[in-house]
This record gives sequence, C-alpha cells and structure tokens, in this order.
Amino acid sequence: MGRLLLLALACPMLCGQALADKRVALVVGNSAYANISPLDNPRNDARLMGETLRSLGFTLIGNGPQVDLDKSGLDNAVQSFGLALQGADVGLFFYAGHGVQVRGSNYLVPVGANPTREADVDFQMVDVALVLRQMEGSGTKLNIVILDACRNNPFASRGLRAAEGGLAQMRAPEGTLISFATQPGNVAQDGVGGNSPYTKALAQTIQQPGLDIFQTFNEVGLVVKQTTGGTQQPWVSSSPIAGNFYFAGAPAGAPAFSQSPSPVLTADEMFWLTIRDSRAPALFEEFLAKFPSSRHVASAQARLSELKNMTVAALPRSLLPAGRYHSEANGYLGTWDVTVSGTSVSVKSNWTCCPRARIDLMHGQIEGQNITLTRDCMGQGASGQCLQVYTGQISGDTASGTFTHNGAHGGSWRIGVITPQKKFSSGRYRSDAGGHRGTWDLTIAGTSVSGKSNWRCCPGVRVDPMNGQIAGQQITLTRDCTGQGVSGQCLQVYTGRIVGDTASGTYTHNGAPSGSWAIEYSGP
Repeated sequence: MGRLLLLALACPMLCGQALADKRVALVVGNSAYANISPLDNPRNDARLMGETLRSLGFTLIGNGPQVDLDKSGLDNAVQSFGLALQGADVGLFFYAGHGVQVRGSNYLVPVGANPTREADVDFQMVDVALVLRQMEGSGTKLNIVILDACRNNPFASRGLRAAEGGLAQMRAPEGTLISFATQPGNVAQDGVGGNSPYTKALAQTIQQPGLDIFQTFNEVGLVVKQTTGGTQQPWVSSSPIAGNFYFAGAPAGAPAFSQSPSPVLTADEMFWLTIRDSRAPALFEEFLAKFPSSRHVASAQARLSELKNMTVAALPRSLLPAGRYHSEANGYLGTWDVTVSGTSVSVKSNWTCCPRARIDLMHGQIEGQNITLTRDCMGQGASGQCLQVYTGQISGDTASGTFTHNGAHGGSWRIGVITPQKKFSSGRYRSDAGGHRGTWDLTIAGTSVSGKSNWRCCPGVRVDPMNGQIAGQQITLTRDCTGQGVSGQCLQVYTGRIVGDTASGTYTHNGAPSGSWAIEYSGP
C-alpha cells in the first residue's frame, strides 16, 4: 500500500499565528470495500487525523471523520465541503483508502466501486482534480489536500489494466507544495498498530508548535525514514510559497512577514490551473463549454485533441478471433459462440447443467490479452441468484482463467477455438427474404456495399440492383425492384446485423414492414 500527500496552496499567503484563522476540514477513510480487498488502516487513519485536526481548531464536515463512503456519499461530502469553505481561511481535505492512477490522473475509490473497463472509472470514482477545483473556487487563502491512498492497482486482476502502478506524480502549480509519502513509483508500508507510518508521523508532527509547513513535512519525512529503516522516503515537489503557515502556532517572538497582495484569479483561471495537467478529456470539454471566451481556449482545445488521440491510439487490439469454442468450466463441458466487436465481446454459452441443456448469454470486455465476462445464469433450473464473473488471459485462439459464482471463488475455465468465424466480404451469398430464396452478389469497398439480387418472382427470374452501407456490425441495403413484372413503385430497404460471414434482419416494402431476411456466404 503506497501513500501520497498533496498540499495545494491556491494563492500565496501569510498565516501568522495559528488558530487565529477559520479552518475547515473534510476527513474521509474508506476501509470496507465490497468488490475488492478491504483495508484495515484507513478508517483508523481518518479517526486519528480527525481528532488531531479538531484539536488544532479545524471544524470537521459532518462533525467528524466520514468513514466508508460510496460514490454518492463521497460526492455529497465533497460538495458540502466546497460550500462550507466559503468565507474560510484554510481548507483541508484528508483521504485514506484505495486510490488508482488511470492515464496519468489520480482517482479516489469509493467502497462500492466495481469497474470492469477503463470507461467505468469516470462514473464510479472521484478524480482528485475535481476536489481541488472545489477548494480553489471557494476563495480560501490556503488549501491543503492529504491523500493517504493505496498505490497498488486493486483492479489489476479484474481487467482494468489501464490503471498504472502507484499514484501519478503531480507537478506543483504556483504556490503549491506536493509531498508524497514515498517516492513516486515506490510502495509505502501499511504499518502496524492500526495506522500507517506516514499518517502516524503526520498526526504527531503537526501538533508541535513552531514548525512551519516546510519544517513540518521535513520532520515527517525524517520520522518515516527512521521508522521504516530507510525503505520508505517521502518525496516533495514545490514551487515558491510566500509566507508561513503553522498548524500548532508560530514560535514565540517570530517576526511578522510582509507580502504583496495576491492577484485575484477569475473563475476560468482557477479552473484552468486545476485541470491543465490532467489527462481526463471530460474536464477539458467542461472547461470549453463553461468558458468559451477564456484566453486558455486554444490550449484547452489542443490538450483535448491530444488526449483523444492518445485514447484512440491506446485502444487495445483484440487477440481473440470470433467463432465457436470448446469450453470447460470447473468440469462442465460445452461450447461458446463468441462475437467480438472492437473491445466488446458477447458470448452464447451452450452447456448441460441443472440437469438439462442450458443456453446463457455472456457479455464483457477485452483489453489487450485480458478478458472479463459476466454470465447471468439465473433461471433454467438454477434457483435464486446466479451471477458468474470470468477473468482470464488470451493466448492466440484460446483463453483461460478463473471465475466467481455470486462473489465467491467458483473455479477455473478455459476455451479453445473450433471454427474461426469468417469475415463479411465480397462474393455470392445464399439469400432468403420473406420466403423468397435466391442469391445476392455483393461487392464491398470500405463501408460501401453494391451488387445485385438474383431471385424468382412475379413470375420469372429477376435481377435487381442493391446499394448500401456497413457501419460496424450493422448493414443497410436498398433494393430497387421497380419493373420486371411489378407495376408501380417497388423499393425495399434491408437493415440488419452482420455476424461473421452471415447477416440477417428485417426489411420494408415501400415504407411498410414486410418481413425478415438472411444471407450466408457461399463463395467468391
């Protein structure tokens, strides 16, 4: 478990005597995680910091440490914190619990988070940049953010491979000090006795009168280094900071320092300072929508374009071909019919259980060589809830791993391809449209489709031109069937889905629903 501490000063200030200013703190500790390994120390760390900060004159949001918050609880707490900061001099946010880095941004993990793909992170976790923005928009003179977060990736075995090891190194903006509990990329100790070495040292040190910000964190670093035998060494990044802040009071007779007035930052400037180093495209989209006349618009647009290009380039290539697979899950044999579209995968599993043949649908994601699938196995002879989650590794046209059953370990599984699925390509297709059988000769060029249909109707052999488009797995074709024994207008539109070298769907005749259709590749 690694830990990071970040101290952000929204604008340079002089904090003369401690306790003479209005101080507000939000303290959060998440331990009871539902879908990943729970943690012992965070709730204890939060309680220790809550008691210590209260003794130093901080008013706590919720009148105490907030423990085991889910996503909505954490969102509400941060929002209440932002409102309470209005008119305060000092704001402090403390978080202990799981934290992950995804594409260079640091996220706090609520106790109910259960992501299976990278896109889930934006909706199930809280970006540290959003917390900073709440604080910087409040008008406080000094903002302090302490993140005592696990730096391992608790979701690595679940397919969230985009989450990198440790929390991301953060550049210190103007008037900011950033202190990691250990060096970036290293892992800090959990500690014994109920608290992490870093939080324990921090709680003790901030109660010592006469230590300013820099002396405080230097002393914390020395204590942690000594306590861990040199295996954990806190790391600091800072830009110039004017004035001094004392948690427990300035030393007797300390001279008063003067400072020049701080510039007043506009809302767009504060927003921009908060997000400019982020790797979350949504933040830059929000900035452009809120501040279309800002002088930072061009920079925001360039950064957004860069991040979107990075995202597209980083999309993993699926290594698992579509097709039918032999399957074995904890001794149960069957087949899986696998369809792959980009990083999404869907499966129809056919097997014998409970005690007859079963057909269950499975859905999931492929990221590089990692695969995650969810099978809803309720009904068909299974009593009560039945939910299985399969995780594993792809190796060519095979895959294997382990699965859980209703959250408990269920066993191992493996699949091997029987018949790889063919691609939809140019050639002749056997066709059936509303009971009329024939052939379609199709030519595919990129996303465009052209060709002709050969069939018997009205009452002789007909050849009708067809044209259309393919978009992903969807196909749309228009057949002009005017003439050749048909009186009046005759226009048919075929829409459907491609699966391998087949396609099927429904069609309309002169705008009215007319029936279903299907085609299957028969040769070039």
